[in-house]
Parts: sequence; C-alpha cells; structure tokens
Amino acid sequence: MNDPPGAMAGTSKSNPIFKDEVDEILKGLNLDKEFFTQKLSSDRAQKLLPSDGTNEGRRNSGAKSSLAPAVGTGFRRRPSMVARRFPDFDVYLTESLMPVLAQALDALGRQVSKMQQQGDRLDAKVRARFNPITWLAQQLLRRHPRVATTPRRIELYRSFHSWADQERGRRELLRSRAKVLEIFNGFMQNGVVGRNTLPFVVAAVDDTFFLRGTLKDDKSLQEEIQGSQGTKRPAANKRHSNLGGDIVTFEQFWFKLANVIVKHDDILLTTIQEGRRQHKLREEEQARALEAARLEEERRLREAAEHGRLKKIYSELLPRMRADEALQGIQEGKMLTGEFLKQTDPEFESQVAPHGPHVILLQELLVLFGLEIQTENDSLELEAADDGGSKLFRQKVNKHEKEKEAEKEPEKEAPKEKEKRGKKKQSKESTEESAKGSKDEAPEEAPKEKVRDRWWDPAMKSSWKILQAACGVEHTGHVDSKVLKQVLAGPDPFIALKKKVDLEVQRRAENGVKDEEEEPPTVVAEQKPTMEELSLQYRIPKARLQFFHDLFESFLPPKEDGTPGVCGYPANPATINKKTMWALLKQIQDNLVEAEFEARFRRIDGDGSGLIEFDEFVQWVHDDEVEVVSGAEKVKRTFEELADDMDVSVKLIMYVYDCFKFELGPDQVDEYPTTCASFPRDQAYTLAQILVQNLDKKKFDRYWSLVDVNDKGSVTFDDFCELLDFEDMPEEVLAKYNSED
Repeated sequence: MNDPPGAMAGTSKSNPIFKDEVDEILKGLNLDKEFFTQKLSSDRAQKLLPSDGTNEGRRNSGAKSSLAPAVGTGFRRRPSMVARRFPDFDVYLTESLMPVLAQALDALGRQVSKMQQQGDRLDAKVRARFNPITWLAQQLLRRHPRVATTPRRIELYRSFHSWADQERGRRELLRSRAKVLEIFNGFMQNGVVGRNTLPFVVAAVDDTFFLRGTLKDDKSLQEEIQGSQGTKRPAANKRHSNLGGDIVTFEQFWFKLANVIVKHDDILLTTIQEGRRQHKLREEEQARALEAARLEEERRLREAAEHGRLKKIYSELLPRMRADEALQGIQEGKMLTGEFLKQTDPEFESQVAPHGPHVILLQELLVLFGLEIQTENDSLELEAADDGGSKLFRQKVNKHEKEKEAEKEPEKEAPKEKEKRGKKKQSKESTEESAKGSKDEAPEEAPKEKVRDRWWDPAMKSSWKILQAACGVEHTGHVDSKVLKQVLAGPDPFIALKKKVDLEVQRRAENGVKDEEEEPPTVVAEQKPTMEELSLQYRIPKARLQFFHDLFESFLPPKEDGTPGVCGYPANPATINKKTMWALLKQIQDNLVEAEFEARFRRIDGDGSGLIEFDEFVQWVHDDEVEVVSGAEKVKRTFEELADDMDVSVKLIMYVYDCFKFELGPDQVDEYPTTCASFPRDQAYTLAQILVQNLDKKKFDRYWSLVDVNDKGSVTFDDFCELLDFEDMPEEVLAKYNSED
C-alpha cells in the first residue's frame, strides 16, 4: 500500500506539519464525496432514472452524479435477496462500513510494512502472534463511529452521514413517480396541464414531500422546468391564459424534474421524514379537534333535546300559573315574602299567603330551572285552607294538648286489659257499620283528600335568590312582579333564562355564593377554515389549493370599476352563482354531465341561496376525487344523515322507509343501508304520489333525471328520498312525525 507523504516520518511534536497523524492518514485515503459516490451501486440507482426515449437525458445528468448509469456489457444480473429486501443497502454499506474499512486496511498495511522494515529486530514471538484478520477486526472496532474521539474522524463520519442522507432523499423522490403523477393530474384544465401551471405543480411536490422550499424556491429549477418544449395549446379563453400555456405531458415534466433531482444536494431524507412526522402530529391534533367538535355537537344536540323537553313541560305549567289568583295578585303588585300575617296586620293586603297551590306551582317552576329544593318540610300534609293558615295554628294547639293528656295516662297497661279494650272497640265498630247499612239514608260523603301543601320557607327563598341573580335584580328571596313576569313570558324566554340560571349555579359552585350579576358569555362568530386547515382537512397540498383559488377567482364577476373580482378568503370570501360554478367545474372535470351537476348542486347548496363559496368548491372537488380514487361503491348515508340532508326529523325518515318497504312487498328484503333493494320508476312515482300532495308527472320526471344520472331505471331508498318534497307532505303526517318532540 502506498503511504501518504510523511506518514512514516514520525509524529514529532516539534514539527507542526505532522502534528495530527490521523489527519494526515485521512487525507491520504481521500475519503471524500467522490469516494462515497464511487462505492454506491450504480446498477440499482440506474433504474430510478426516467427516459425520454433517447440517451440525451442520461448523458446530461452528469458523469459525477450518484445516479449515473453504469458502463457494462448490457448483461442484467438478477438482484440479490439483500438488494431486493433492502433497496438502499449499498448506501448503508457506503455510509457505515466503507470509511471504517478503508482506515482499518490502511492501518493494516502500515503495520505489515513496519514489521517488514524491522526484519530480524522484531521479536519472533510477536511476529508469531500477529494475525492479520484479528488485527483488522480490532481496528474496525477501534475506528467505529460510536467510539470516534478525534475531531477529524467525527467530521468525517458526519460527512458520510450527510452524503448518505442526500442520496436517500433523492432516491425517495425518484421512487415516488406515481405520487408525482397524481399531483400533476390535479392541475389539469380541460384535460391538460399548461406550462405556466408547472410552478404550481413543483410547489405542490415540494409541499407533499415536506421539502421546505427546496424545490419551489430554487429559481434555476423553475427555469429549467418551464423551459420544457411543450405542445402548442389551441386558442382558448384568454381569461385563463395566466394558468395555461403550452401543453406539457407528464413524461416531459418527470424527465426534467428527475434529472434536476439527481443533481440536487439539498434534498434530505431526514427532512422528508421530519416533515411527515410533523404532518402526522398535525393530523392527530386535527383529529382530536374534530373529536372535540363532535363531542361538543353531541352535547349541543342533547342540550337541545333537553330544552325541548323542558319547553313542553313549561308549556303545560304556564296556563296553570297564569290562572292562579295568588300569582295574578303578585303580577298586579303584591309580594310573596313567606311571612304569616293576620288579616289585622297592615301588610296583609300587600302580600299573598305564604303557602298554598301557588307555592307548589312556584316549586315546580324552580325544579324546571334545575334548582334543588330541600324537601324537609314536604312531609307536612294539611287540609286545603282559605283562612290564612288558621287550621295550621289549631293543629299545633291540638297536638300540644294531646301531649299533655298523654303525660297523665299510665305509662304501661296490663296486657289483658289492653286486649279486652281492643276487642270491645272492634265489636262496637262492627255494630255501627251494620246499623248504617240497614238504614235507607244515603251514605255519607267520603272524607276530602288531603292536598300536599308547601310553605315559602328558607329553602324556597334560597333557590329564588339564584333566579333573581340570573335576572339581575336584588337577591331578597321575595317573589315580586318583576321576576315573575320574566319567568311567565313564554317557552323561548324561559329557555334563555334557564341558561342564565345554569351559569349562575356553575359560578356559585366554583367561586362560592356571590351576589354579583353574572355576565352572559361572549358569542364567537363562526369563522371559515384557513388555507392550512383546508389542506389538512382534505389532504390537498397548499400549492394546489392556491391553484384552485386562482381558478375560482378568475371566474368572479368584475367590480363596478371594471377591475377583476377578488376573493379575500377566508376573511372576506367571495361567491359564484350556479351558472358560473358549472363553467368552473367543466375546467377540471370535463366529463361532468349536467344532470349529475344539478343533483350535486342541490345537495351542497343547503341554504338554497344558489351561491357557492371557495371552501364549498374545494369540498366538491375533494368528494369527487375520493369517489374516483376509491373505485368502490359509495357508502350509503345513515338515517340520521338522510334526515340532516333533507332537513327533517329521523322519525319522518323512518315513516317513509316503512312505506318504502311496504311497497316492495314480502318477496324483496331491504336492510338499509347494508342491503338495499330498489324498485322501478313507475313504482317510485306511485309511492311518491301517495306520500306527497300535488305531485305532477312533469315535476317527478325532472327530479328523476337528477337522481338517476346513470340511467339504472331504479332507485334505492336514499335515492327515493331525493324525489320527495317533504314540505308538501300532508299536514297530519308532518305534525305526527316531524314535530320537535
């Protein structure tokens, strides 16, 4: 082995030229990028290069390129099992083994040369123990990157790792031809891609592989890509000339792009992998946000259902409260304080009784508001009284007298006397009953049932104070006309006040009981998703979204001053009408038929305004592409989704489904949405006439053309629902099956 100059001259510290012997050894080995490139498997790398039908592209790729074709006899060997299982195994060997092996072999040659120079001076035992294989293995272990200590070796291994990272990144892109083709097809207008659109395609490739502008910010790359000679485009609409240009095929684009990639040193596999990891984290974060939104929507629906139930109960309670005389007196100026007053008291005329049916009605109202009422006094049952509570007073006196009489009675009675008295009492009662039965007089009236009563006690006052706090008045616990009129205003105001009460209860639970008025929550207006959110939601590169936005903006009507229309999405989104939407979609879906467009537009235009915004346009394109890529039958909508699309209740959808199955007859089985049966056009028209009033043949035929776009001649249940105008169904059916409850 040829030693580098000065390698055997010693390592004298006085001579600065040979201060770092390791540095000199590495320089002599020439472990540089050219060494790295030469050790790669060019046969395997050659397969990744595209061809334009000639050898010109490969000759232009450069002799020093790591992907340059190998010169050989043309005999193509079958790749080994390792090469088949690990396509980049040559990169792994060149990165991890070659620099270490080169240094170890160099050291072994130096050791053998040194031993030869020593000759007989070398101890025979040392010469006998020397084993080149063992010595080489020890050198491989000592020079392993994990144990590198000198700065030169550390820098060397980092260089090899960087070159391997570049090589893997290039090969990763070259193996992704199918993905690049998918991106390229996404920028078609009228079935072709123009040369002026290629910067958008390159930017989309950069975004898809997370290259952080390596391709789209490279001006030389943009010039080389756009310098492709494409087929001349025939004369077309000048309005889109900025997105058109000469026609470029994918093979022309891919040939230019691939030859640029093999020369590029900034495409790193670690950058691509880190981008994928970050993208996955964003997708997971978005999934969590969507899950949170779904849970919030479920909570909102449960809350709406609960509010509907409360409104129904409130609607039944409201007439009874308005008809109560005591509550009418409160609305006219009286108060309910809970104090027991005699008729001679001065305040008797300005207050209502502290107990009675009106207090029970107020208790039911507070329970509807979700306020807990202590029931410690509910066991007290009294007869209904109109004398201002005098019966209650007499009952307390009688109870006191009975306690005094009980003290005078002996504590214990003899068992025989007690038993005798019991038999005597039973005999007397049976004699009286027989005597009554023998008379011809009418039987006595049954005793009046005792009515449950309730007093306006501290527990009721405490709950009323919470209601007063929600209404924004002083917390006295007294019922006056100001608060009572608010709670008797109607079902919708009741629900609004119920929300305030819930906030007040929550505030008191978190911060303790306070008398300040709770400010209503701030209502945040719904915002449009940003471009980045649209890109994550529909998995469309931001460059392609920008292409769609430019295309959408080019169809906007001009302003009053004649300047082109501008779409300030998402802050100030513009809209296009139905006719313009048809022309726009024909630019990217040239096989779209009018009947299919009408059916889709009717679905996406939920508010019936006839206008489409940019995010709705993106959703339309994405849904079409998902349907085409999947290649499978569309998944049927559930009953809940059908009800949401038709803006009716699920109950009404189930009623129509029962009619649909009845029309099928017992011979056909339909288990929508898994197993779907269908019936022909005439049968669908017969059932639609039964369900919908005033359905003429002309109107039905127009709906049929929108639904049966593939001319199958029959419809399943979900398509049959598209034929119906649910608002034209009989009123008794809508009242029964489409009511809120």
